[in-house]
Amino acid sequence: MITDADREEVTKRESIRVEAKLPRLDRDRELEKLRGARLKRLFEAVFAMERARFSRNWTSRKSWFSGSSEYTKARHEVRLELRTGQHMDAVLRHLGYRLVEDSWAVEGRKTYARDEDADREFLTDLERTLAEYGWDKHEARLRCFSNPHTGELIEIEPGGADTSGHFLHRIKSE
Repeated sequence: MITDADREEVTKRESIRVEAKLPRLDRDRELEKLRGARLKRLFEAVFAMERARFSRNWTSRKSWFSGSSEYTKARHEVRLELRTGQHMDAVLRHLGYRLVEDSWAVEGRKTYARDEDADREFLTDLERTLAEYGWDKHEARLRCFSNPHTGELIEIEPGGADTSGHFLHRIKSE
């Protein structure tokens, strides 16, 4: 997801290049590079969390080569889990959301908050980002995303007139 900080970073780099009389940056390309780096950092963070689940598979192998194969399989499995909407807590934390209410076991709902306004540009970028993790825009509900793999919903709730920011509700399948 491209944030205001990313845009400011590219603007800062652009001004440095203008002062140095270098060619201008391709803003879209630079933002995509930042986005790609963020996706890689997110995957590495999730894989580090899940490493204990798989480490026995590659450390118990007799040869280095077969252990390496198991390591590659584990990375592939975690990448597939990310693409199908699992590990959403880590994804949302990485996107800048903070958990404010966790009633997953009782009500099947988690509420996250973020200080950035949920305007049209932000929602478009969020939709694109969530699509990479298996989420689709809900066909009937406004500001809502669904995951066909897990059956969960994500709802975006604006913070209100006197506040900045918004809430994101992750709802378990019924």
